[in-house]
Amino acid sequence: MFSPVKAITAGALVFAIGGVMLVAQPFDQQGDSVPAAESTDYVEPVEFTAVFIPSGQVREPTCEVVEGVTQCRGIAWSPIISEVSDPRLDGRMTYSENVDQYPGRPFFATGTYRIVNDDGAWQGSAPVMIEFGDHVAASYVLVGEGAYEGLYAWIGDTTDWEAITGVIFPAPPPEAPTAP
Repeated sequence: MFSPVKAITAGALVFAIGGVMLVAQPFDQQGDSVPAAESTDYVEPVEFTAVFIPSGQVREPTCEVVEGVTQCRGIAWSPIISEVSDPRLDGRMTYSENVDQYPGRPFFATGTYRIVNDDGAWQGSAPVMIEFGDHVAASYVLVGEGAYEGLYAWIGDTTDWEAITGVIFPAPPPEAPTAP
């Protein structure tokens, strides 16, 4: 005989067993879900080394003396990249520079690197302070183009062109902080 209480109990039991079976489904048969924090687009930073061999000038600068400071603009070279450990940074390089030479030895300059190959390019500029003596402090962040878009290459202190080190990052450097 039909009993509404037995029908409701049987229905609840069917739903309960079905729910348990759904939760207990083997993981390889469950739908693909990746937590947002585990993006497959993440690229590990990669360290690299290279040798930059100075070579001929590509462009002569224009120079003038302003209030005792010799200002040279537009000088450019095409150094040769050799022994580069990451092929993404291998290619034709140009380096251009604007220089303010102060009386004595110190000068202040801004330089730009550009590296081009079949897959894309890297380019970045930085101020360079050359102190008294032979010490040159220079560090560059190059922005990737073409196949390297979205990547950034940091080139460390370039005072020793025979021992260039750096890192390719998957994101730009953080913004500069505001001074307190």
